[in-house]
Amino acid sequence: MKKIHIYFGLALCWCLLCMVSCTKFLDEKSNKALSVPKTMNDLQALLDAYGTINSVYSSTAEEASDDYFLSAKNWQGIANQDTRNRYIWQEQGKLNVDWIAPYKVVFICNTVLEELEVLGKENSEQDYQRIKGSGLFFRSFALYELASIFAPVYAAENIEKLSIPIRLSTTIEEDTPRGTVGQTYEQILSDLKTAAELLPEHTAYINRPTKRTAYALLARIYLAMSDYANALKASTQALSYGKELVDYNSINLTAAAPFNTTNAEIIWMAGGNTVSALLAPARSRVDSLLYSSYADNDLRKKAFFTKNADGYYTFKGTYDGRVQGFLFKGLTVDELYLIQAETQVRGGDVQEGLKNLAVLLSNRYVTGTYQPDLTLEHEQALKLVLEERRKELLFRGLRWTDLRRFNLEKETAMTLRRKLDQEVYRLAPDDLKYVFLIPDNVIAIAGFQQNPR
Repeated sequence: MKKIHIYFGLALCWCLLCMVSCTKFLDEKSNKALSVPKTMNDLQALLDAYGTINSVYSSTAEEASDDYFLSAKNWQGIANQDTRNRYIWQEQGKLNVDWIAPYKVVFICNTVLEELEVLGKENSEQDYQRIKGSGLFFRSFALYELASIFAPVYAAENIEKLSIPIRLSTTIEEDTPRGTVGQTYEQILSDLKTAAELLPEHTAYINRPTKRTAYALLARIYLAMSDYANALKASTQALSYGKELVDYNSINLTAAAPFNTTNAEIIWMAGGNTVSALLAPARSRVDSLLYSSYADNDLRKKAFFTKNADGYYTFKGTYDGRVQGFLFKGLTVDELYLIQAETQVRGGDVQEGLKNLAVLLSNRYVTGTYQPDLTLEHEQALKLVLEERRKELLFRGLRWTDLRRFNLEKETAMTLRRKLDQEVYRLAPDDLKYVFLIPDNVIAIAGFQQNPR
């Protein structure tokens, strides 16, 4: 265990190095052999470290989204100026943890993949395939999370724009420039497709990925890329391994935490490791128009929200049972239903998309009260599916990527607004702030070109 702790220290140094050559770190690299895991069990232990691999992801994008608001008093009560700035889209390039934590995951995965090739398949081909598939899956998830914050949205006009460094080895002295948006997503998809081939169909541990997990993440990423045909294929493949939904009529809607880690819809667990000061239930309130969009017989209205003394509502429906502010960012069955429904409607199979949406919503409404309208035309059907996507998947770290892809189309683009007393702040659909600044210390050390403002 001591060996692994030393290794994590080296991983942090690598992340702080920010993927550039620097001779002062070479002495640490020369001692790497003393600390790198050397058995299959060691490699699996690294990938099973939930607090280092699964639960390290940022709440920054969710903080910038539009599902909540703060009163001027609650906003002013936040001590950290950088945090306050993020709420009004005036972030200043201080997102060090948002950068370091995912790149630490990348480093760990690269080490596991390199050491796995040294060990070879002679120990157990089954273990080899599971560990390799897991390493590729976790690396792709980390790179995607980074790209969602620090790179432009995937679109034809952005393919050649600067994205993030794509680090595929543990060699410290090797320079790694920022790749393009196209290169980033090419690598992410390549990792995931290979992972889907290697991973097992089943696992006893919800923090470990499976084939279904890989296809579910492919569906999420293809959707973010506006590649709706492949998102439909991937979501259909993922659902072929299981379609079980939770009937909200069967849960305790008034409980402080109606869901927990045994939630049958969770395919794979991931999230953040700290409570966001902006999203903490003591401060944040659910957007009033969003709350009022739920029908009275929609059980999500009770399962997701609790009323405060000020008359506004706070979100309580985190899918792994943790309080709001600890974001759940895992993969779930309900997300797959919504991806399938949206991509079917977008592809012209409107009635099939509405049928799939109806399967989901029949498990969300009071039994027997949801009556789907299967006669809707394309435009109305898409509008309904997107509304239900927002109502179902709120506070899961997905809204920001949705806003980014919606802004690519005139029909779905929107301007976000924050009001603090009499001051109104806006984020237009084409605002450069939809891509966050790379941390200042990374720019200083690595010499990367900063994202434009």
